[in-house]
Parts: sequence; C-alpha cells; structure tokens
Amino acid sequence: MRRRLGHLYGQFYLDDFGEIFARELGVPVDVLGSQRDNYWPSYLEKAQLRDVLDSITLRFKTLKVPLYDGTGENTKKAEADFLAEARRIFAEERVRYRIDDKGGVHFTVDAEFERSRIATLSQLGQARYAGIRELFEAAFTAMDSTPPDGKGAIRSVFFAAESLFRLMYPNSAQLSAGEVSKQLKPRIDAIYDSQKPAIYVAQNSCLRSRIG
Repeated sequence: MRRRLGHLYGQFYLDDFGEIFARELGVPVDVLGSQRDNYWPSYLEKAQLRDVLDSITLRFKTLKVPLYDGTGENTKKAEADFLAEARRIFAEERVRYRIDDKGGVHFTVDAEFERSRIATLSQLGQARYAGIRELFEAAFTAMDSTPPDGKGAIRSVFFAAESLFRLMYPNSAQLSAGEVSKQLKPRIDAIYDSQKPAIYVAQNSCLRSRIG
C-alpha cells in the first residue's frame, strides 16, 4: 500500500509538495529529492503509519496542475482521479480505512459497518439528540486515531447509548441491567409479539446488555 501510494503521488504535479509535507506533518523530508516522482515510494515505505495516512489528505488538498487552470476543471479532474486511484489501492490491499470526498482517511470495518454508522447518524439529526450524536461521532474519532483507540470508542458508544436511554426513560438514572429488564424488555416483547424469532434475538440482545 505504501509503495503504491508513493507511485500515485508521483503521477501528479509534485511542485512544492515535499516542502508542504515537511512543514505540515513536522517530519524530515529531502525537499529537493521530493520533487522527483521516484522519491515517494521508498519514503512512504519507511514513514510512520499516521504520517502515511495524513499524507493522503495533504496530497489531495495540495493537488495542482502544471498549466493555467482558469476554470478549475483540470484541478477537479486531478482530484477525482487521485481519489479514485487511492481508494482502489485501499480496496485491493484490503486495508481497514476509507477515504472521504475531501481526502480524509477514516478507520472502517466493512460495508455493513459503514452502512450502520451512516444510518445511526442520520437518525440523530434532531436538536434533542445533539449530545448523543457528539458522543457517537467521538467514538469514530477514537477509531480513526493511529493506532485505533478501541477503549475510547467503546466508552463513547456506551455513554451515547446511556444518554439516549435516559431521554427515552427520564426516570432511569443510568443504563443498568435492572433498567434494561424493566424498561426495554417489555417494550421489545410488545413490538415483536407475533414474531418469535425476532423476540428471541431481541431477548438475547437484552441479556448481553445486562451481562455487559
């Protein structure tokens, strides 16, 4: 992945990218050497992972075209081509990261994980859920760190779930085993009253939450 990214960087106009890289990431770079397209594969191979991932965002944001681009169309095409190739490298090398439309790199697991993340965030758009959304997003910020902060992510997700639970049941002081049995279980049983398989799955989820 590192070497392929390095070759990708060299496919676009480098100009002063090496100087920007050194200044923004605070790491040593051979500024003159970095203007050659064969410099980056070996450099990224030895760099810290956090710097490699940050460099993708930085390269995207500093893409230039060698000729005058009054309309900006050539720059937009270069950005689209860069994103497409970087994403292809990630997919083919099977790394657990994704690249957003602004060049940001984020930790991810699989397509279903990402679908669930987006679906959950979309349901937390109302003002009353602002604090919950902030905690939920904090969990993914923790996962985006290098290395991923799993403990911080779990803590933020739990507090997000507890905050939502307390909004649903104001008389419950916290998300505890007793409160789950008292508040959630009857509601779930009522929702899936005629669907035994669904009740079984839901009751197991309640049991796991009580054990946790």
